[in-house]
Amino acid sequence: MKLIYKIAKTELNIMFYSPIAWLVLVIFIVQGGISFIDSIGGLVSYSQQGNSLSYITSSIFSRPYGSSLFVTMMKNLYLYIPLLTMGLLSKEFSTGSFKLLLSSPIKFRTIVLGKFLSIAIYGLILVLILLLFVVIASFLIPNLEWGLIFSGLLGLYLLICAYSAIGLFISSLTSYQVVAAIGTLTVLAFFNFIGSLWQDIPYVNEVTYWLSISGRTEQMIEGLISSKVLMYFFLVIAFFLIITILKLSSGKQNRSIGMNISLFSGLIFALIFIGYVSSRPSLIAYQDMTSTNRLTLNEESQKIVSQLKDAPLKITSYVNIFSSNAPRSGLPKNQNGDFRYFEKYVRFLPKLEFNYVYFYDTIPSNPDIYIKNPGLSEKELAKKISNSYGLNFENVLSPEEIKSKIDLSTEENQYVRQLTYKDRRVFLRMFNDMTHYPNDTQIMAAFKGLVDDHTQIGLITGQGERAIFKNDMDYRTIISGREDSRGSLLNKGFSYSFVDLKENISDNIDILVIADPTSSYSESEISFIKEYIDAGRNLFILSEPNNDEAIEPVLNILGVEYEKGQLYQENEDFSNEFIIAKLEEGTPKFLENMYLRSLMSYDYNLSMPNSKSLKLKSNADFLMKPLVFADSENTILKPYIDSDSITDTSIKHITGAALLRTISGNEQKIAIFGDADFMSNKELTRRNIRILNDAFSSSIFTWLGDFKYPVKTGHPRPEDNVLNVSESGVQFLRVFIFGFLPIMVILFSIILLIRRKRK
Repeated sequence: MKLIYKIAKTELNIMFYSPIAWLVLVIFIVQGGISFIDSIGGLVSYSQQGNSLSYITSSIFSRPYGSSLFVTMMKNLYLYIPLLTMGLLSKEFSTGSFKLLLSSPIKFRTIVLGKFLSIAIYGLILVLILLLFVVIASFLIPNLEWGLIFSGLLGLYLLICAYSAIGLFISSLTSYQVVAAIGTLTVLAFFNFIGSLWQDIPYVNEVTYWLSISGRTEQMIEGLISSKVLMYFFLVIAFFLIITILKLSSGKQNRSIGMNISLFSGLIFALIFIGYVSSRPSLIAYQDMTSTNRLTLNEESQKIVSQLKDAPLKITSYVNIFSSNAPRSGLPKNQNGDFRYFEKYVRFLPKLEFNYVYFYDTIPSNPDIYIKNPGLSEKELAKKISNSYGLNFENVLSPEEIKSKIDLSTEENQYVRQLTYKDRRVFLRMFNDMTHYPNDTQIMAAFKGLVDDHTQIGLITGQGERAIFKNDMDYRTIISGREDSRGSLLNKGFSYSFVDLKENISDNIDILVIADPTSSYSESEISFIKEYIDAGRNLFILSEPNNDEAIEPVLNILGVEYEKGQLYQENEDFSNEFIIAKLEEGTPKFLENMYLRSLMSYDYNLSMPNSKSLKLKSNADFLMKPLVFADSENTILKPYIDSDSITDTSIKHITGAALLRTISGNEQKIAIFGDADFMSNKELTRRNIRILNDAFSSSIFTWLGDFKYPVKTGHPRPEDNVLNVSESGVQFLRVFIFGFLPIMVILFSIILLIRRKRK
């Protein structure tokens, strides 16, 4: 062991008595400083604009996009290592000193380990430079996430060691240092990009994906340490050190070609076997180093997945090759990426299985594909697209074949996933947006739907009520949007059905919606609604001005009525019928929604294009709580008959209210609004004023659904939300990092080199 240290010390002396090692340090400091200062400067500027800060540690050091320090340095490490390793062994060959080693009693493993230790120590110096930036940040950021920092530094150091082992091996193959540097750069590039090669070939894609070094360090930089990643780096380092030893010893030990092939093959087999076993989901250990465990499923999510361990959970991807989403994640080359995306769930569900079914069928909402390929039959078009994707057309099911397996007409034949657990099945959709994949809320809603029924919304039809189609005034966006509306209730754990009042309302309905009927209900229909209300079940009523007569019999059951008139509001930017309503602070429980409260704090309001106000009759047995109101200071109520007379009888015009009562120990919840447009497709996509209609509408349904869905998947925010530095402070850091530090390193290196030259 002492000899290894001695070789390492000698190698470090040689390294630091040359300008390359010092030049790398200076460049490393400057490059790291650019990323560090840019990140801090950006946060200071953002804060000075009046914005609040959060996740500061992640923003500066580990955010996967942008210019975060650790990610930037990780992407550039491959440029430094070849310069440091190119002469480790090649100079021994070029100077002839290696011949002396062949006759010495020093073992080759001692030489290799000594030289590797020297570069590992140099790598530690690079990490210490990054740690200096961390120390600076600790004075600027109270509650710095030290666990996240440690995980990132460890990941970078392991990457340096892996690169160094590769560079050491390449250096043993040639006596030319430049060739060694270029060869190392080539091999590092290969290991970074091999994960994208041959991904459409079964089994081969698993091997190449495992060999890829890309993505391993990112996971640790983000704050998650896993035994699989640690084992990967250990195996890569060990493999290249061993083959370096074998290469050097081949000059002294006269092994046959067959023996060398056997040793090398056995080593590769052992590497693949250990790597395969260590990457089995059931054998992987994880440690979340973030302060809030945000890379781990929260407690509520873990309770759900714990109910799915009795049998395998299957995720079957039904990939319609006509879908515009198919090439984004549905092709064979994307399957390893799929697994990585779901790894946080595989951590708790090691039996999770992935299957892929390819088919072609007409997509009603995607006519472009036919327009771009005129004259081709559907089968001919499918063959053409299959060839372009590299798919074997024989493995692509025809419309008849896919329909014999599953009916996807409700999903418009889009690319969709189905989760299967025992005898229960739930759809999980992919989305036509930048993220594409479902987020935690949608995934956990699907998981929970496998063990518990979704909240069922019943939409009454028959009297001109609002529908869920694509018209501006309908409710498709909020209720039934599929691949084009990830925030819809359908993707959060709700399902819907249409209710025909020719018979009793089904017991499966959890929330009954009466959305702006334009004609009156019959006596029998009113009796069914009354029976539903008397049973203590939850109800959502929306009505437009001038439609009072149609909804009045239902309101009489509840002891509520609309004021006889329409609200008008003075507004410079919109017509007087357009009401900007405010949410009543603290009254309804559903305002516990943190996102909704955040919007309210920034003065977001509810837009109501046409509205009337509510009042409670004296004989009502419900407790009425206002939800939304329009201030009387700039709002008036005009009766329908005489538009010149004005009634202004209350301080606040209530435009939305909750009715509450307790029946048989259960709280009955009823929401009534004087406007039916506020959650329409048109209003949810309004961008010319700051509105919270989307979040508010979702919260109403969550409240009416007894908070069963959506699943709460969030984590507490970390406490690193204060950055104690000003613009002048940033300028001081800029001078210190780009001026003082590099100059000190340069001066020290010059003094050291001059002293050595004098000796």
